[in-house]
Formats: sequence, C-alpha cells, structure tokens
Amino acid sequence: MPLSVNPLIWSPEDIVVGVNSFTDESDIEVTVNRVVDHPYDPEKREESEARQIEALKQLRKTRDNQTVSRLLKKLNTAAKDEEKNLYPLFIECAKAYVTEGEMCDVLRDVFGEYQTPSVF
Repeated sequence: MPLSVNPLIWSPEDIVVGVNSFTDESDIEVTVNRVVDHPYDPEKREESEARQIEALKQLRKTRDNQTVSRLLKKLNTAAKDEEKNLYPLFIECAKAYVTEGEMCDVLRDVFGEYQTPSVF
C-alpha cells in the first residue's frame, strides 16, 4: 500500500521511517565487514603519484606561461562580473594547459571558500 499523498495523513500499515519503523537504534543493525583489502597497492599508488607530479612539472615548463598568466587574469576579471559566462574561459584555459588547480585558485580568490556553518 503506497504512502498517502499527504504526509500528515498516513495509516499504520504504511511504513514511515522514524515514525512507525526504525525509530530507535535497536531497530537496525549495521555492520561493516572488511573482507577485501584496500584495492590499491600503496607502493604503486606512490609511484603513480610521483609520475603525475613529474608530468605536471614538465607541463608547466613546456606550456606558454605568458598565455596561462593572461588567461588567469582574464578569468579573475570575468569571475567578478556576474553577467559573464565562465565556461568559454574554462575551455580556453584548458586548451592552454592551465591546470584545474590554478583555475580553482583564481575562483577561490574571487568567491572565497565554503566554510561549514558553526552550530554553536
């Protein structure tokens, strides 16, 4: 029997989590079973990370850094204008090998970084 359309009107036959079922901790037993080891070999992960860092260093040496700098300034200016569509700039940046981290740094400078509201 489906739950009534109006959530304030329900019958006892309807299962409503937190109202007539699963209302306390003893109603549900959740156990996590770690039978399988972590899927990634720590040594291979470190090697892969080192290769990626080296590739990034090489990319930054070989790309046109003047263009990258110009595009990051352009992104900064455009991000400050609410009317600007940033997606074409993201594409232009990507084509010039501007890293995602560099683009995000610009956006953090303009918009700030999300802070979880304090409950207290």
